[in-house]
Amino acid sequence: MNRDPIFRAMLIGALAAGTIGALASFALASVVGGRAATLFALPFWLFVTIAPTASIAVTLGVAWHGLAQRRGWRSLTTYAAPGAAIGLLIPAAVYLLIWGAQFGAALRGEASSAAALVLPLLVSLYGALVGAMTGALAWVIRRPDRDAANPLKAGE
Repeated sequence: MNRDPIFRAMLIGALAAGTIGALASFALASVVGGRAATLFALPFWLFVTIAPTASIAVTLGVAWHGLAQRRGWRSLTTYAAPGAAIGLLIPAAVYLLIWGAQFGAALRGEASSAAALVLPLLVSLYGALVGAMTGALAWVIRRPDRDAANPLKAGE
């Protein structure tokens, strides 16, 4: 059995951050949109946020934790910053793969849609916030800064 609770910490952090992000999106949809937007927003953002956040946290997050442990990186920022970076880059890459032609046309001035320019920025910002929150929550749950020093390696 694995004695290091990082897997659970990453999974719980991802679920909590994804739920908080989805609820924030739900609140925004209820203010901006009508009843139909509100009914659609919560299940959509729960699925869009929690599924990728949890899968990335338990793969890349656990791998990052292993690297951080070997390097002695134990601060909150060493968990929140990579989460924010991954949360920023992955949604931007997915958005550009799916709607890259519309984004390129908007950049060249061929399309007049401001949404084609603003939406990838908003999605990436949302991803960065959820990623940073996931890393921070995993750090708070796991608290690697409180790990005892290994007495066998202290003399090296």
